[in-house]
Amino acid sequence: MGARIVKVSNLAMLLLILGLLVQSCDAKTVVPNVVGRPLSEATSVLEKSGFKVADDLGPLCLPGGVRRKAFVVEQRPAGGQREPRGGTVHLRSC
Repeated sequence: MGARIVKVSNLAMLLLILGLLVQSCDAKTVVPNVVGRPLSEATSVLEKSGFKVADDLGPLCLPGGVRRKAFVVEQRPAGGQREPRGGTVHLRSC
């Protein structure tokens, strides 16, 4: 009877470990809201949270093409959404 308990216990442990591995592979985290922050600060915040950053939504310039210090005016996915760690957050800066 003791050997049977050990086998059941080993099976339970194996299933627990497999469940944790699957859960960690699907881990999602909340995307920080960085709209309104300077681009450099926004990039740092997102990277520290485990995301890649792409300032690729296109620049939003003032009339005549004049750019001031870049601030984030849009992000995708939006702040507060849950996304896979390591995913890319796309920014538009002005």
